[in-house]
Amino acid sequence: MAGVAWPPALADVSIAELIETQAVAWLRDDDRMSTLVADRIWTSVPPGALYPFVLLEAFIVSPWNRFRGFGRNVVFQARVQSQVRGDYEAHRIADRIVQVIEGRDVPLPPAKRALWTVDEAPGATYTDTEAGVLTYHRPVIIRVRVQV
Repeated sequence: MAGVAWPPALADVSIAELIETQAVAWLRDDDRMSTLVADRIWTSVPPGALYPFVLLEAFIVSPWNRFRGFGRNVVFQARVQSQVRGDYEAHRIADRIVQVIEGRDVPLPPAKRALWTVDEAPGATYTDTEAGVLTYHRPVIIRVRVQV
């Protein structure tokens, strides 16, 4: 955005990294998520990862303007992956992600405010074959509007 300088506290901060760190913390701190996926909530999948797990990915950052300042709009995907027969487990985990994330309105220091919403929680899953095993994927699209 031309003519608008970032506040000094945000000059060297990655908004996507702040959001990624906060999302992982909330999801790992939730007792129900811990029951469903343990601590397997990642931004990159380690070799030999156990299923099910959640992958936070595809962070897209764009400008977002408000009357009281400017900010950034960050959209990302929380993708559940499961190899349990049928897609029931993937849906249960994705539904819990929505319950943990939807409607958060919190400070995200050094930014002033962050509004968390779920843009879309599609009921559809898609599948692929990972090492010969049918893998179910269920994406949840999350939008965070950060005021700086």
